[in-house]
Amino acid sequence: WFLVDLGGKQNDTGSSDIQKIDLGKVVDNGCSALRGFRLKNTSSQTVQVMLTSDKVDDVHFQLSNENIRFEDFMKADGSPNNFNEMFNTIGWIDSVLLEPVSEKRIIMVYSPRVKVPRPENSSEVAPQALKGSIFLKATKRDSCEVGNKDEEMSLTIPFNAQLYQSWFILQGGEIAFSGCNPGITYYRDFTIKNLADVPLYFNMILTGETLFAYNDKTLEFNDINIRNMECESENGNLRECYVRPHGQLRIRITFRPKIVGDFVYLVSIENMNNVRNREILELRAFVNEEEEEHGLDVWVRNPKSRGGEAAEAALCRPREQVIDFGDCFTGIGERRILLMRNT
Repeated sequence: WFLVDLGGKQNDTGSSDIQKIDLGKVVDNGCSALRGFRLKNTSSQTVQVMLTSDKVDDVHFQLSNENIRFEDFMKADGSPNNFNEMFNTIGWIDSVLLEPVSEKRIIMVYSPRVKVPRPENSSEVAPQALKGSIFLKATKRDSCEVGNKDEEMSLTIPFNAQLYQSWFILQGGEIAFSGCNPGITYYRDFTIKNLADVPLYFNMILTGETLFAYNDKTLEFNDINIRNMECESENGNLRECYVRPHGQLRIRITFRPKIVGDFVYLVSIENMNNVRNREILELRAFVNEEEEEHGLDVWVRNPKSRGGEAAEAALCRPREQVIDFGDCFTGIGERRILLMRNT
């Protein structure tokens, strides 16, 4: 007399083949995952159903939720990017009454409090397997017969999920526009790589001088291959960009200098599903008044210098075509790296 429909084959409480709720991929982004199921009363009496879980802090129940559409009611939905989390935190219930020969829709709200560790050495993000159970206790109420004890039935429904942390890395985070001249257009590329098996959504935040240069059309950001990504464009700027799981997005920077000088532009790239995942793209531009001769531009870098000011100081043009190896010792090799650019 008490049935639970999880979207597949129906099982009554007397069946040994209990269905499982598979929430699929759940993103660790502070939002909840939703899943719907139906409770059915086939008897001629009113039935009260108590709803609990072994994950009392993570699992809650609702009768309705604005985040879930009617046609998607029975489908797993692993905390999508466009959820309004407020609708997931209101209207919680722990019991429901089923009228004779009736059914009601129940929404499971799953908000895992487990945190996935940050990936190391730019490795792929591994999911974390989560398990739990929902406990349903149905009580048949008979108010017509005095002294008749309530009939009870219990059902345990296991559930599982794969918890993912959305994470990206920035390849080419320091970009230099050297030897530029006003009125000429220059291009540089950088890549955003999605390390997780879930879609990546990110924003590019422009402030200060960078925002001024963008509004002035000095800077533009565009995707190179529109077929491999989705994003919303606001005056050519990339916002709410999408990168497929384990995919990468190559973005082209267009620089059109208007005045002479040295400029530094900073762009904050922020993961919309992980506030801890934020990268800064640094653009340096050196704009000269006179146009340099076209040809081969050669720079020398000391491989022992790593990043920051040390690396920048080690990058210089050889004077009079002479490469300086510094102080050398017998039997110990010294290296210099030649950086050549076609101007």
